[in-house]
Amino acid sequence: GFTSKSKATRDARRRIILTMMAERLDPKHPETFGMERLERITPRHVAILRDRKGRSPNAANERLKVLSQIFKFAIEQEWREDNPVRDVRRLAVRAGGHDTATDEDIAAYEAKHVSGPARRAMVLLKAFGMRVSDLRILGPQHVRKGLLTFETVKTGVLCELTIDADARRVIEGCRDLVFLTNDHGGAFASDKALSQRIAKWFRQAGVDSVTAHGVRKWRATKMAENGASEFELMSWFGWKDPKEARPYVQAANRRKLAKSAGEKMPSVTREG
Repeated sequence: GFTSKSKATRDARRRIILTMMAERLDPKHPETFGMERLERITPRHVAILRDRKGRSPNAANERLKVLSQIFKFAIEQEWREDNPVRDVRRLAVRAGGHDTATDEDIAAYEAKHVSGPARRAMVLLKAFGMRVSDLRILGPQHVRKGLLTFETVKTGVLCELTIDADARRVIEGCRDLVFLTNDHGGAFASDKALSQRIAKWFRQAGVDSVTAHGVRKWRATKMAENGASEFELMSWFGWKDPKEARPYVQAANRRKLAKSAGEKMPSVTREG
């Protein structure tokens, strides 16, 4: 149920619900979805809410997921007999979700941002690959016995991560409660605010499709290519389910096998 989710998940879903409630049924009229009676919501209403996020399929489908949970609860309470979300298809999402950052993407970012919060963000993301929800609140107090030690906001998994030389310089030079501060010298107000800022820093470097999560995927890819197992990746990235680590290991293994197979093909020369 809703209450069993982490606080970060609950907060995110609450924002989605409140946003949908505040949207107008029709831009030409003042009535909002929050004003409409529950039993009068139809698949057409659901499709409208989905399509308003059509340019971001993941966000559109997240709306459908949240709405479906709401109507399942309504059925349990006997407030209505059907779930209108069942008749609304999910939008197709390009395989792989968020774009994985490439070495070239990161190099472009670093060439543009040579100092300040933007550079610190990249140093930390490259070194640890943490989620934005963790990056936003981590600070010097999370360094214990030479390790970056924290429980992930999303999954509650304890991570104890080794600190490389670049990250150590950022950490030792920090005089604030958090590693990353906003324009006013405090922590970013929300995960969304920090995520949007990092995406903006990428755009300023000429990289339009990569976010902080893309650097997390870059880190996971690099570690898998260097032989990290599913359980090693789970320990590093704070994943509870092996299925989150498995794609990185499988992709790395496929590349290694393809390389090995290519080396087993004898060269063919034409005799004149």
